[in-house]
Amino acid sequence: MSTDTQAQPAPSVESEWLKVGVVAGAIFGIVSGALFWASGDMPEIGALIGMPTVLGGWLFHLVMVFVIMIVFAAALSTPSLSQYASELRMLILIGLAYGVLIWIALDAFVLSYLAVSVGIPGAIFPGFALETLVEDLVIGFLVALFYYGTRRWVVTTQLVGQKSTSP
Repeated sequence: MSTDTQAQPAPSVESEWLKVGVVAGAIFGIVSGALFWASGDMPEIGALIGMPTVLGGWLFHLVMVFVIMIVFAAALSTPSLSQYASELRMLILIGLAYGVLIWIALDAFVLSYLAVSVGIPGAIFPGFALETLVEDLVIGFLVALFYYGTRRWVVTTQLVGQKSTSP
């Protein structure tokens, strides 16, 4: 009794982006969330969604991190960026540019709007502040590193696009 085993094609950036985004989002979300939790900032983060508790902070933080990582992974699955998905130096540059985009889109607009809309006095996200730009550049850098490490792990362990050939 013979089994027909065919070689599976190597996973591509186009087929792996969602899994990489979700796994990297989970890891990065837990690591960065632990830092926010240890600093006591989770209730302030939760207040942005009208739930000023540690649980509210965790929920909002994890959703935001998943969105940030999945969007980053999706962008890297596009034909114009997929060629850089395994080059750490280029990923870091893309991550830094992404950090600027996070600063503009999230901090300056979305998070500032949420802070004002739920009545947080002296909104904790001061729009276009230099301090938040530096923080978001660090976030972009870390997003690139977490993406890179997770993608290498996903490809190495063949979690993407592989089917079992067992009889």
